[in-house]
Amino acid sequence: MNIGMTVVLAGFAIALAGSVTVAVYSEMKQRGVVGRPAATEAPATGSAVSAEEEEEMDEADIIRYSCVISEGNGDENSGSAFYMEFYYKKGTYKEFLVAGDSKSELHRGTYKEGKESIEAVDKDGKKNTLFRDGDYLVSENAMFDDEVPDKKTFDKTFVNEVQDKSRVEIEFKKDGTYSQRITRYSAGLTGDDTNDITTGTYERKGNMIMRKQDGREEVMPYYIYQGKLCTGYYKKEEKK
Repeated sequence: MNIGMTVVLAGFAIALAGSVTVAVYSEMKQRGVVGRPAATEAPATGSAVSAEEEEEMDEADIIRYSCVISEGNGDENSGSAFYMEFYYKKGTYKEFLVAGDSKSELHRGTYKEGKESIEAVDKDGKKNTLFRDGDYLVSENAMFDDEVPDKKTFDKTFVNEVQDKSRVEIEFKKDGTYSQRITRYSAGLTGDDTNDITTGTYERKGNMIMRKQDGREEVMPYYIYQGKLCTGYYKKEEKK
């Protein structure tokens, strides 16, 4: 996957959630599957980690989660993924997007752990609540309202709209095909909306909806959390 396509996918994630997914860097050799949430205003809870502080951190003080967009073509520098590092001694975190051999920082901020969730607040005061589900963190704001049928394939359409920003429509059909349309509103910049449409095949397996996009290999699955469709989630990475 080239960097241009990855930037488009990152745009999809932003449209779905209102802010880029929390993610984690781990050498791009072994990745779990995970995603991304909408942002609401919240007071900042502290200062973020600096480059100097990160360099001084012990590996044992970092907890990592990841979200794979594409596994690539076998070359370890060809895949794309979002990553998140939690620096638990300092109560701070950083988010990254890695596309091939390019790495970009997306957000940094502070976080607090609750009994069932983690609340991350970036340096601009935008909040992201992530629920724990086993080894996964699931974004509350990336969940659709309707229940997902407990069947391998089904007929149902899910819609999520962020006022003045985007509209996401995902349609599943019983024949095992799906389509996803993301409309990103121009907010008056050009007067035109931007539409991105993808199609492919799918099948529900447990709490995952596995997907193959037309003309490509498998792409990032959707997650099902407490019966709800979710496009933003992360999986914890094991310590090496």
